Amino acid sequence: MLDRQTLVRTAKGREQEHRYVGEGYRTGLTMDGITSTFLYYNGMNKLYLFCNSGNILRT
Repeated sequence: MLDRQTLVRTAKGREQEHRYVGEGYRTGLTMDGITSTFLYYNGMNKLYLFCNSGNILRT
């Protein structure tokens, strides 16, 4: 993915990492060691947000 910031580290040591597919949709986020995964329907509508444990956090 071109021109897309994928990792941020703050002066206080916090990290936020984003993952994207070729179409530009964000498919994942890791923040301070907690990973979330995003699933989409029909390419655009975000359906689910999962956390490390596999629990659905938001629909």
